Amino acid sequence: MFRKILACIFIFFLTLCSAFGQQLSSNNKKALKLYDESRQLMQTRQFDEAISNLDLAISKDPEFIEAYIRLGNLHKSLLDLEKAYANYVSASRLIRDPRKFTGIYLSMGSYEFSLGDYEKASKNLSIYVSERSTNDRNKRTAEQLLRNCEFSLSN
Repeated sequence: MFRKILACIFIFFLTLCSAFGQQLSSNNKKALKLYDESRQLMQTRQFDEAISNLDLAISKDPEFIEAYIRLGNLHKSLLDLEKAYANYVSASRLIRDPRKFTGIYLSMGSYEFSLGDYEKASKNLSIYVSERSTNDRNKRTAEQLLRNCEFSLSN
């Protein structure tokens, strides 16, 4: 029950943040429609259907960065960290300007740190710290993880 409540809260804030009109990376009308429908499905806690819609959106446009990120965020909220990470990695390969999508670098770095992959974690956390100017709490977390990576790599 707690997991579902946490997922709903996370999805609400995710949806709220994405609602403030940014230009999306896809122009494919079918992919955009599926992406938009996934938001509505997430709001009504139809998570499996939202995942299906996002998978379809990505199949319609394999370069749809925001669909990978939303799918990653959804998997993360459902505590499926491996699938979340895989989607973040897919998105990061397409990103030309890390400033637009800094959050995934913190997510990837945190996951890599938990696996003990300090080199990858250090790289992604460095991107997050260098590009992130807001949300001091997350930046402090990333800086601490980065210091821990540096310590682990030096020993």
